Amino acid sequence: MKLPGATQVVRPGIGYPYRLTTPWRWTLHTIECDPHYDPTGLARTHANPPHFWVCLPKQIIVQTIDTDRSGRALKGSSRVETNHARAVQVEIAGRAADTATYPAAWWEWLRDALLIPVAEHHGINLANQPPLWAESARAYGTSSQTRMSIAEWYAFDGLCGHQHVPDNSHWDPGPVPAHLLKPATAPAPPDPKELTVADIAAITARLDKIDASVAQLAAGTLQSAVNVATSVAEDTDELRLLLNGAGALVQHGGSKWFLYAGQRINVTHLAVPQQRELKRHFGIERHSAEVSDDVWAVLEAVTVERT
Repeated sequence: MKLPGATQVVRPGIGYPYRLTTPWRWTLHTIECDPHYDPTGLARTHANPPHFWVCLPKQIIVQTIDTDRSGRALKGSSRVETNHARAVQVEIAGRAADTATYPAAWWEWLRDALLIPVAEHHGINLANQPPLWAESARAYGTSSQTRMSIAEWYAFDGLCGHQHVPDNSHWDPGPVPAHLLKPATAPAPPDPKELTVADIAAITARLDKIDASVAQLAAGTLQSAVNVATSVAEDTDELRLLLNGAGALVQHGGSKWFLYAGQRINVTHLAVPQQRELKRHFGIERHSAEVSDDVWAVLEAVTVERT
């Protein structure tokens, strides 16, 4: 994969086919420099480059190697394949000792601009991360607390750092706030139990049973009433919503009415929580409003009362 929008630095002879068909994974490094350093020049000359180089504050992404070929920034050994275990790698301008202090916005940009697009392309699970991202004292050395076993490394399909790779000693990228690199989770859907109010279910069932003839009659009636409606109530939002095919709640003569799809249903008997559920279910944002006699006459003319 060549990342759209990244600066491509072509390096003939750099990158080879992967030797293993392990799961894909992301591996982070730090260059050990000022975080504002532009890595483009280093990408052109470094003997053992990763796939990508980034400058977080300047939002620079440079690509040296197609992700379908191996990077070279990890140390290999006779015991374990590292670069060739489908490890997509990025060198981040900065120092491992400082990464925990970088603004959250820098990491969120890295996640959205680089990590997620590549993860989606190769099937990398960014939510799968090692439990510990540590400082030098706990992460340096081949037997550090952060290091994976060979079996764990070969089975891994998520986001890790150089400090987690077996038979390597480096401790970069340090204690990064890795939770910021997980994809944002969508809000949980409403509890379906909230929609089990008997009255709401009954109204919904009746609406679902509108036959084609009623719908056609309502549509024709609404169309013919547009001029009349706007002449007597051109500033009435509820009426305008009704004419546009949306739902509305209105009050008139001490009663509350639900207007939807050319119908009107008396919902005066519903308790306030049930009316609130009705509005939420049909996406009605406005509170019910008292309408004048003139507007009500139009509403009666363009809707069919349902029981």
